[in-house]
Amino acid sequence: MPKLIVIADDFTGSNDTGVQLAKKGALVAVALTDRPVACDIPVINTESRAVTALEAAESVTRAFEQNADGDTRVVFKKIDSTFRGNIGAETEAAARAFGAKLIVVAGAIPAAGRTTVNGVCLVNGVPVVDTEFATDPKTPVNHAEIAKIIASQSALACRNITLAEIKEGVLDKTIIEVAAGEQPEVLILDAETDDDLAIIANSLANTSAKMVLVGAAGIANQLPKRLFLAGKQAPVLVLAGSMSAVTQQQVDHCQGKGLNIIDVDAQAIWHHPDSTLEQAISQAGELLQQGKHCAVRTARDQAERQRAQAFCQQQKITGTDMGNAVARFLGQLGKAMMESHPLSGVLFTGGDIATAVAAEIGADGYIIKGEVQPCIPYGHFTDHHIPVVTKAGGFGSTDAIEKIIQYLQDNS
Repeated sequence: MPKLIVIADDFTGSNDTGVQLAKKGALVAVALTDRPVACDIPVINTESRAVTALEAAESVTRAFEQNADGDTRVVFKKIDSTFRGNIGAETEAAARAFGAKLIVVAGAIPAAGRTTVNGVCLVNGVPVVDTEFATDPKTPVNHAEIAKIIASQSALACRNITLAEIKEGVLDKTIIEVAAGEQPEVLILDAETDDDLAIIANSLANTSAKMVLVGAAGIANQLPKRLFLAGKQAPVLVLAGSMSAVTQQQVDHCQGKGLNIIDVDAQAIWHHPDSTLEQAISQAGELLQQGKHCAVRTARDQAERQRAQAFCQQQKITGTDMGNAVARFLGQLGKAMMESHPLSGVLFTGGDIATAVAAEIGADGYIIKGEVQPCIPYGHFTDHHIPVVTKAGGFGSTDAIEKIIQYLQDNS
């Protein structure tokens, strides 16, 4: 049933973390009694921040046993971002109840001034032990080093992972190593910005190992949907009509990662538009029906681009004529796929492709919602709610299309 459950130590914390997951489409409910609630993500408030360590551990164990099942992959142990309370005892209890070897601590909330640097909890740049939280009347903080906080209440081994290591990809390898180990281990992760937390969240989503994730609203806001929503996600359709070398490299990169490519000859579009369209609809439809991402492109390399130019000269037509034919073709294909298959989103490379699809589906506007990457906006057509990303042919890094597909899957 629930892929992820949240166990929080107070009610306000239950809500501020739960809302981050609800914003992404999950049905989230905070349990107000001992009875489990039917939802995508149950949030259980143990109200255990100010009780004894033993009582806190017992409450966490009970919350796990009453709400987790065989489908549960992640126990999100929601904590106070200044590390007040029974952090070590509750983390160890969750790991034992779950049988998880992998324990990850990502407690930063950069927007609120809470960051982690070299395993130290900072509040607006100051070690938490040197702030007012050190003299909290109920739950004072005695250490700024997170490993010491955890060690004061548990026997868990801890390891700090620096921001530099996270950006270099060390975290991915370490997750595999720890998950395969014989004893539970805590990975304490540095993070100074929301972008840092996004990198961490994507690494966490790439493992199928049981995991106790210790953190707060900051990391919750960055978790990809695939980590906590059950069920098959809808695929992404890419219509690559640009002849740009940059787009060709981006599609090739994705093909190496497993993206299904349908190559359509521009000359076939010109000479036999109806039969070529029918074949492309069949090929793309079959892949999408199977839940597979697919890209339809009309120029696989620069040699194809040169061949198209020679064809235009031979047929005594302009490049604009050919471009309009290709755009019209992809517009019809896009309409057919968007109306017949559930999609996490569509990516159009080339502005004329997007406008051709808009014309085919009768949209009179494009609602801009934000950017996936610099100069690569996302939104949706008016009166249509399938997410749409538009990318100029020459824009983006080599892995831009890969990242766009992942973004659409995580935010659909």
